[in-house]
Amino acid sequence: MKRLIIFLCVFSLLVMPALADITTFYADTVDDGRLSRAGVIENFSDIRSGAGTQASLTTASTETSFLLTTGSSPEKWATMRGFYWKASTAGIPDNAVIDSATMGFSSVSNCVYSLGSFNITLSNFTEADTGTGLTTDDYNTLSGLVLSDIKNTAQWNVDGYKNFTLNADGLSAINKTGNTTIALNFWRTLTNNAPAWSASKSSYCYVYDTSAGISKAPFLEVTYHVGTPTPTPTPTLTVPTTIQIPTPTPPESITRLINTTPMCSNVTFAWDNPPDSDYGELLVWRNNTGLSNLTNTTTSV
Repeated sequence: MKRLIIFLCVFSLLVMPALADITTFYADTVDDGRLSRAGVIENFSDIRSGAGTQASLTTASTETSFLLTTGSSPEKWATMRGFYWKASTAGIPDNAVIDSATMGFSSVSNCVYSLGSFNITLSNFTEADTGTGLTTDDYNTLSGLVLSDIKNTAQWNVDGYKNFTLNADGLSAINKTGNTTIALNFWRTLTNNAPAWSASKSSYCYVYDTSAGISKAPFLEVTYHVGTPTPTPTPTLTVPTTIQIPTPTPPESITRLINTTPMCSNVTFAWDNPPDSDYGELLVWRNNTGLSNLTNTTTSV
C-alpha cells in the first residue's frame, strides 16, 4: 500500500514599520552670521566670487543679513552680503534615510528693496576650515545649488520664523558625518544672476543669528528613519485538508501454467510470472498443503 502525504511549508514575513526620528540642529554662536564683500566697485560676478572682507557673527540682534548695493558707475556693485550657517549633523546615523528637512530663520522688520524686490532661498557653501567658526574665507565658496523652496519679500516681512522646505538637493546636502552648511540670500546672489542695475540703490532683509537666543536662532529640523533590515522568514507548517492515498492495483495472474512431469505420487508444473513491477511472491498449495511463498524468480514446482 502506498501513501502520499503532502506537507506545505508557508513562510510568513514579519515586517515592522520604520519609526521616524526628528532631530533639530542649532549652530554655535561662531558658526552663523553675516559675511560680506564691501568697499569695492566691481561687476556682479566679480563681487560674488571675490574674497570676503567682513564677518559679523555675534550681534544678538536682527541685522541686515543679505544685501545688494550698487555703485554709481554703470553695472558696478559696491556691496554683497549673505547669511551663512553651519552645524554638526553627525548625530544622524550613517545608515539613516532622510525623509524631509526644514530650515527656519527668524526676523522682524520689513525688507528694504529700493533696488528691487528679489526672491529669497537657500544654497550651501564649502567650509574653508571645518575646525573653526565662520571666517571671511567662507564668503566666496557658494555652490550655486538651490536647496529649498523660494520666499518673496512680502513673505519675509511677516515677523517671526520663515521656514524653508528642503528639496532633493537640500536633503542630499545634509552631512551625516560632519557639518551641514546653509547659505541664506537672494536667489539672484546665490545663483549668480545679476538683477537690473540702478545707480546707488540697495535691497536687503533682516534675520537673527544664534547669539539672539534659542527662541530666535536659526535651526535645521531633520526627519529620518533607519533603513528596515531584511526580515527573517518564519516557517509555518500546515497539513492539507485532504491526504491523498491512491488505491493499490493488484498484479496480474501467472500465465502459461503447464504440467511437465506427471507421476503417480506428484505432478511437477511450471508457469510464467506476470511482468508487474510490484509482483512479489507466489503462494502455492498442493494436496491441501501450503508449500511456501515462492520468490518472484521461481517459475516451477
